[in-house]
Amino acid sequence: METVFVIGIAQGLFLMLFLLFKKENRVANSILAFLIFLISFSLFLNYCYSSEFILKIPHWIGLDNANPFLIPPFIYFYAKSLTSKRFTFKSKDAYHLLPFVIYFLYVFFSFFIKDASYKIDFLHDLRNLEIPRDLLISSFLKIIQAIVYLVLTFSLLRKHSSSIRNEFSYTERINLYWLKVITISITVIYSIRLIGIFLSVFISELSPGFVEGGMELVNVLFIYLMVYFGLSQPEIFKKWNRSNDQPVIIQEANVEEKEVETVAKKTKYASSMLTDDQSLEILKDLENYMASTKPYLVNELTLKDVADALGVHSKNLSQVINEQLNLNFFNFINQYRVEEVKAKLLDENFTHYSILGIALESGFSSKSSFNSIFKKFTGCTPTSYKSATSKS
Repeated sequence: METVFVIGIAQGLFLMLFLLFKKENRVANSILAFLIFLISFSLFLNYCYSSEFILKIPHWIGLDNANPFLIPPFIYFYAKSLTSKRFTFKSKDAYHLLPFVIYFLYVFFSFFIKDASYKIDFLHDLRNLEIPRDLLISSFLKIIQAIVYLVLTFSLLRKHSSSIRNEFSYTERINLYWLKVITISITVIYSIRLIGIFLSVFISELSPGFVEGGMELVNVLFIYLMVYFGLSQPEIFKKWNRSNDQPVIIQEANVEEKEVETVAKKTKYASSMLTDDQSLEILKDLENYMASTKPYLVNELTLKDVADALGVHSKNLSQVINEQLNLNFFNFINQYRVEEVKAKLLDENFTHYSILGIALESGFSSKSSFNSIFKKFTGCTPTSYKSATSKS
């Protein structure tokens, strides 16, 4: 077991340094490096407990006890850093650290200032399953706080999945689906642990220390999973001019819904200086550009790419697409791609292409996204459409 701890600590230090020196996603990687540091420090103390080395440094007992109050908020910060164009820590973010500060101060005055013999006796009591009431209560609070922040993180990721459709024509590798799955998984496991600790109050055979101890393994597992996927996560907003473009959240329009409420429009673009004549002129230029240049054939096309080509501001272009066409950028571009696929399925020059090959030639970047988008716009699968058109 001690060997496992040593390997985990060494890997943690290596990953932490690697993340700090990685050029992409600097803020996100710094947060992830901090999470790795917290986990590695806990692993180090677990090694000390397991090897009995902690008896030589008793004042280190429980130094990581408040860390679980830090991990959930920083997972939330990590999600914010990936989903925001210009995320930075602000003074108002300090309130997220209040549970940690309050608990750390409580532990400091109730435990850390005690002498070495008191701490060694406390450790022996824990090993004999004599769990103090305040430690049991803190376990409840840690898990409840974790669930709250994980729910907030999941909500943030859902908003991100919707908002990127206003700026990108694709969602692969930028939808943070992996982080959503990890967040759901952690939430489920924390909920199970909460139930376990609750049951331990009434079932003497069930040790709350056992349930609490599982927290370390869960944190290690999922933080390392976050590092694994996070290292391959591209910087989502790297193409954007951060000094000019601000995050634009537009309510996603359903393909079948061709009307957007007038009140919602006025509220959304209340500060816009774009006139109706300017809007119609941009729309005309946009339609001409789409027909003549076919930019939608580029599978990683963004709103900014099109806005730059037309010489207009990204916000204005987004407003035109939303107000004049009742579509977000994702649906606007992909409807062109679907029409391109439909045309090529009837083109003799593409008879030797597979359906997927035609989709990739038309700007789609994956089979799964193509199938779902094609069915969304046509009401049938690509195979069914090809079969129906070939018969007619």
